[in-house]
Amino acid sequence: MIDREQIRARVILELRETLAHQQGGRLRYRHKPSGVHRIIATLGEDGVELASMRGPWQVVTIPLRRRGRASQSEIPGVERGATRVFAASPEVATELAGLLNWCEVEERDLQTTEGVER
Repeated sequence: MIDREQIRARVILELRETLAHQQGGRLRYRHKPSGVHRIIATLGEDGVELASMRGPWQVVTIPLRRRGRASQSEIPGVERGATRVFAASPEVATELAGLLNWCEVEERDLQTTEGVER
């Protein structure tokens, strides 16, 4: 049986780390959220069609200021409001958007609490 809340919690933790890495300025290595990729693969094996999930998380193409790896001028990603997560390919972006919509992840769920006074 699929535990959506447990999957949601794992996805949120993994993507917070990914976003922190992406916001860290000039990147010397790619952060691959392997946990998210495993979840996507497992859900696919269980028959969940993530690519067909619709919701507030949308696949976008993000233009780069200068050419990136392999002379790319843009990079695929997933976006909701002001939150963007870069993806390795359009297919991965589609599956990631589907996962975030399936898990009902809110934009605020991916924001870290660092620097916030309590």
